[in-house]
Formats: sequence, structure tokens, C-alpha cells
Amino acid sequence: MLSAADQGEIAALRERLRSSIVDGDAEVYTSCFADDGVIMHPDSPQVRGRAAIAAYAAGMFEMVELPLLELTPVSVVGDGDLAFEVGTQECVMEPALPGFKRERQHLHVYQRAEDGEWYIAAAMSGNQ
Repeated sequence: MLSAADQGEIAALRERLRSSIVDGDAEVYTSCFADDGVIMHPDSPQVRGRAAIAAYAAGMFEMVELPLLELTPVSVVGDGDLAFEVGTQECVMEPALPGFKRERQHLHVYQRAEDGEWYIAAAMSGNQ
């Protein structure tokens, strides 16, 4: 089971991710991910590793703005150095990409690294 401290650290990481997206801050966004982290978005190839995530985020934030993003965890479970979060999202994208819906869902896999910090090991999101 996750300790209260672990749950708090994961909640802080989720908020850092959310605010980096709203602020369009690719550097902070990238720092939320593990060195070998992966992003899997619909109709897109996997983005793996911090260098690729940095380039992806810079391109994404150049192309669109996300003035509203709410990440609501439905469940966060884990043990030891791994945790899984299933959640919902309310997201406004400007301009909206084809097929993008305001109500979304996500799956985040969190991993505690050797430095003791939690990072996102894998992130998936899509329309509900």
C-alpha cells in the first residue's frame, strides 16, 4: 500500500504536470517523467525517453494551448516503488485537434527512482 507521504508526493507530481501543461512549460513537463518514461496518446506514435518527451512537449505547446485542464484521480494504488492512477480529465484545447473531446480519461504509471522522487513512467490519455 502507498503511504500517506507517497500519496502526497504523487498528488504534487500530478499538479506539477497539470500546471506545466496549462502554462505551456515544456521543461517542467519533461521533468515530470522518468528518464525512460513513455507517453502514449491516441493516433500518435509512442514518445519514449526524456529527450523525445522534451521535443514532443515543445512541439505540442507551440501548436496548441490548454487553458483548462483538470486531472481527477479515480483511484491511485500501488506498493513499493510503483503506483497506478486511473482518472478523468476535463480539458480545453485551443485550437482543438480533430476528434478531441473535452471529457477525457487517463492512466498514469508512477515510479519512484533511485533519488527517492516519484516520476511518471508511462502516461496514456484519450477521449471518454
